[in-house]
Amino acid sequence: MIIREAAPEDTEEILALTKVIGEETDNLTFGREGIPISADAEKVFLADTAKSDRSVFFERRI
Repeated sequence: MIIREAAPEDTEEILALTKVIGEETDNLTFGREGIPISADAEKVFLADTAKSDRSVFFERRI
């Protein structure tokens, strides 16, 4: 398993994962549709997070 900082090019994989996770539990603010954000908005979020000195978003690869 590799854990690393997520990058904008990870957007599609991250959004797909939110759909899987949303289907597995009722304890989230989203369901099987995933998080209500566009791929473009997610890319901006990841880019902004990568530039920040106070934020980080990790991605896991198996």
